[in-house]
Amino acid sequence: MNRTEADNTWAQLASSMEQLERDVSKYRAANINSSELRDQSRGAAQIFFRDCAVQLLNLQVEEDLFDRLNQHCQHLLKLSTRQNSKTSYLKTIRQIRHVIDELTVDREIKYWDLAALKSKPDVLSDEEDLIFNTLHRIVPNAATSFRQAMIDLSDPNRLSYRGVANELRESIRETLDHLAPDEDVMAQPGFVLEKEKRAPTMKQKVRYILKAREVAENAMKAPEDAIGIVEERVASFARSTYERSSVSTHVASERKEVVQMKSYVNVVLSELLAIHS
Repeated sequence: MNRTEADNTWAQLASSMEQLERDVSKYRAANINSSELRDQSRGAAQIFFRDCAVQLLNLQVEEDLFDRLNQHCQHLLKLSTRQNSKTSYLKTIRQIRHVIDELTVDREIKYWDLAALKSKPDVLSDEEDLIFNTLHRIVPNAATSFRQAMIDLSDPNRLSYRGVANELRESIRETLDHLAPDEDVMAQPGFVLEKEKRAPTMKQKVRYILKAREVAENAMKAPEDAIGIVEERVASFARSTYERSSVSTHVASERKEVVQMKSYVNVVLSELLAIHS
């Protein structure tokens, strides 16, 4: 759904709730017995579930606001299934309209953030652009971390690259958590946690995903090795101190290491997202 379509459905939700409040307010009985009003209530709530919920999740709007709108719309659906008091309808509709007002502001902020991110200088290769766009569709948080790392690497004035390394790692971690939830990985026959680990490692998650995709055993080695190198580099950054002869030498060395790390991240994400298939 593009921005125009998303805005249209969001406006439709808001106007439907506004009209519903007017119509319910004019209803004279204490209980909503009208099948037309109940159908109207159901239709208004369905706009959220069918058209707006996914776009809000993709935009990463405030979780509390999304949850409140979700709960209120569910309650409106329940009210519409049988005769309920006019007061309960009005209370729920007004709660929905209040959250819609708050989310309208949050939506604009999130769209602005996304536009600002995309308006940065073109720092992505063709492969990285494909990775970013694929991630943005399925794991928006991972896409944000990946894009931010690319932007930071292009900044000639940057004095530290530890944050960039962490952003790169986060792009993989978020992707793995989405494609290979801990409980699914651990439910596999013969699965054993690595020593002193309470959850599957990133390498185990990579293997789970590729195995489920029926990738040949010899083709798993490159992404598994790459994820190990990424983990090792991030840990190295966390332990490192400014021991080199000068800050400029240190920064140059850090950048070189992160650029190399980026190439391994590209390998892993390309395989996880089946970019080359």
